[in-house]
Amino acid sequence: MKKNIKIMFPATTDTVITMYTDKDYFLNKYKNLGAHNIVLLDESFEGSKFSINIKRCLPADVPVPSFASKFFSDTMTIIQRDTWDASIKTGRLDIEFKGLPIDASCDMKLVDEGDGSALLMGWNINVKVPLIGGKLEKILMEDMSKKVELDHVESAKLLNSYM
Repeated sequence: MKKNIKIMFPATTDTVITMYTDKDYFLNKYKNLGAHNIVLLDESFEGSKFSINIKRCLPADVPVPSFASKFFSDTMTIIQRDTWDASIKTGRLDIEFKGLPIDASCDMKLVDEGDGSALLMGWNINVKVPLIGGKLEKILMEDMSKKVELDHVESAKLLNSYM
């Protein structure tokens, strides 16, 4: 299932990309959003290419129907790799849900818009479970959209320290 999301920032793309290529931004954001057991697996910034890979645990608060609950435990372990090309302000994130048959990714582009900037996100979620996968994709995409909003609120707070 695919979905496009646009979020706005009250800063230029130059400021936002500085935040998105700082490991402390990610570590602080995840902590502030309630993740635990946050582990920086690797990080690099060579030329304009930035990459960060972080493992974290979150409460499994996805509202899945009872027939799908066997796939979810109380806590989810997520490994997320974010990559950015700072020179052209495009990126990608790939999310691995440990122990779950879910692939999630997002292509990202920062564009200046008015006095600020926009992050254009192209999400793709694939649940590899016969018969119920499509239904779960819809539920997960709705939940992901809500989590993107929470992420955006926290990112906007952290953005102040980059301005």
